[in-house]
Amino acid sequence: MKYLNISIEPLDDTNTVYFYGGALPIDFNLLNITLYGCPESEFLQASEAMQQLVNRTLERTHINLFVKQVNFPTYGAIHGFLKFSPKNRRLMVWVFDKKLRDCRALGFYEL
Repeated sequence: MKYLNISIEPLDDTNTVYFYGGALPIDFNLLNITLYGCPESEFLQASEAMQQLVNRTLERTHINLFVKQVNFPTYGAIHGFLKFSPKNRRLMVWVFDKKLRDCRALGFYEL
C-alpha cells in the first residue's frame, strides 16, 4: 500500500507535521494558497483538489490528511474523497496541534 501525507494548505514554513513525536514531511498540499474567502468556495476548491489528487493515485493508497482545524475546506476534502474516489483508497484525517507538536485522529474513511 502506498502512503501519501497531505494537507489542505501549507502547515508552516517547513511544511512538516509532528506525528507521534517525529517530524513527518508533507508530500502534497491540496491548495497552495492561504484560504480567506467564501466558505462555500473553500469547500468546493478543496473537494475538487482532493478529487484530482485521488484520480492520480494508484490503487491501494492510504492518504493521511493533516489539518490545522476542522472547517469548510476539511469537509470539502472529505467530500471530494468520498464522492469521487475509486475503490481501494483510504483516508485518515488528523488535526495538527502545533503547541503539543502532535496530532489527534478525526476520522477514517475507506472505499
